[in-house]
Order: sequence, then C-alpha cells, then structure tokens
Amino acid sequence: MDSPDIPTRILKELYNLLSTTPPPFDIAAGPTDDGGYWTLAAHEYHPEILQNINWGENTVYQNTKKIAESANLRFDPLKPWFDIDTPEDLEKLMQRLNASLSTLSENAQTHTKTAHPKSKNARIRLHKNLLKIMKNTPDNQ
Repeated sequence: MDSPDIPTRILKELYNLLSTTPPPFDIAAGPTDDGGYWTLAAHEYHPEILQNINWGENTVYQNTKKIAESANLRFDPLKPWFDIDTPEDLEKLMQRLNASLSTLSENAQTHTKTAHPKSKNARIRLHKNLLKIMKNTPDNQ
C-alpha cells in the first residue's frame, strides 16, 4: 500500500469486512485519481486478478474490476483515496498532513482555551508540544 495517510476508519471498515464469514465480496479495491488503486484486498488468493494488467497505466483499477467480474468474483469498490507515485503526489500528501496538523492544533487550542481560560502560557506550551509530537508522528484521524 502506498497510501500512508489512509484514514484509520477506512482500514478498520475493510478489516471488519474481511473478517466476516463469508465475506461480502471476493475482491475489493480502492481507486485512486490516477486510475490505479490504493489497495487490493481479498479473503482468498485469486491469482487471475493480477494477470494481464498493464501496470503503470491509468486503467489498472478498471481492468482489475473487469477481470474480477469476468471470473465471476464479487467486486467491492472501496472508497477512493490517494497514492504516492510521483513527486507531485508526495507534495499533495504533505499538504494533506499539514492541513490535518492545523486542524488538530486548532482543536487543541480551542480545548485548552475552554479548559484553562486564565492560563495563556500553559496553552502556548501545550500547543508547541502538540505541534512537535504531531510533526514526528502524524495521526490519521
């Protein structure tokens, strides 16, 4: 998987689906905007899904879906997300992470302001510490 910021809730949904017996699908894939997918999931191994794919082209997701359907496999389209293939994709990832960090920082400021309205210095220290932590270990909401 080359999608480091996939939200945890999406991975949990996928895990729960894969954990059911029988699963509601044979193959699941999450499309990306470049025509590929951010993950390919299956409850069992289906080698035919990986054959005759023109990897690197913008039709990987659609071709995988067609192959699954022609093999009479139940295909579940997952939520679209992003993958990292190019320097531009990496820049977009950084923008998403910075936006998430800003949101977390704003939430922390609001919380500390409400919890400790008279302690401005404590809020500033907490905010700075939160930023340090988040820069080292970004969270996926």
